[in-house]
Amino acid sequence: MISAIQIVLTTGILFLGFYSYQKIRSSYLDAFLIFLFVITGIFFVLFPDYTTVLAHFLGIGRGADLIFYLAILFFSFIIMKLPQSEGAGANANENHP
Repeated sequence: MISAIQIVLTTGILFLGFYSYQKIRSSYLDAFLIFLFVITGIFFVLFPDYTTVLAHFLGIGRGADLIFYLAILFFSFIIMKLPQSEGAGANANENHP
C-alpha cells in the first residue's frame, strides 16, 4: 500500500523533474537524464528497500548514502545547466572607472 509520504515525495519529484526540464530545455540528452533521475527517484520512493540492495550491489554501505550520492549528481547536473549570469561583480565595475 502506498503511504501518504510516498504520494507527497512522488508528486514533488515529478514537479521538480518537469520544472527542471522547462528551465533547461536544451537537448534530448538533457531531457533523457532528467527523465532517468525522476524515474529513479520515484522507484526509490515507492520501493525503499531496493535502495539498500542496490547500494550493496554497487559497493556502498547504505541505501541512504546511495540516494545522497545520486542527489549530488542530479543537483550538479542542474547547476551546470543553469544559465550563467554576470552577477553583482560585473555590474559593480560599470559604475566606477
